[in-house]
Amino acid sequence: MKNLIIILLIIPLFLIAQKKKDTLFIKYDSNLLIRGQNPITKEIYYLIKDSKNESGYISFREKNIYTNLIISSKKHCLKDIILKARAYNDKEQTDLSDDKLFDYFYRDDFDVYFLVKDDKYIEVGIMYAIE
Repeated sequence: MKNLIIILLIIPLFLIAQKKKDTLFIKYDSNLLIRGQNPITKEIYYLIKDSKNESGYISFREKNIYTNLIISSKKHCLKDIILKARAYNDKEQTDLSDDKLFDYFYRDDFDVYFLVKDDKYIEVGIMYAIE
């Protein structure tokens, strides 16, 4: 009986300690995203705008497009995500720290990312490139 009580106390702690992986829905913001296509691979990507010409950039690579999905999760604003990640290097919020934003995405508890534009749900992967 004593062992059963100990097990019943440990199991909830184990479940709480596990991080829940989920899906993040990001509202498409044409003020912050530039859609492009790789001329060789024909892959579609969405580059996050940055005022500085640095040696790196962060973008979303298009995987799949779904329409009219019914979701119960909140749609997050990309600008708010950038602010939460503290990824701007200046007060004008034009100089983006790509590595801070990339670290934020991978530190967070999400496995799947979608850009939401009207009734389109664009499944994307996060890419960080250094030139």
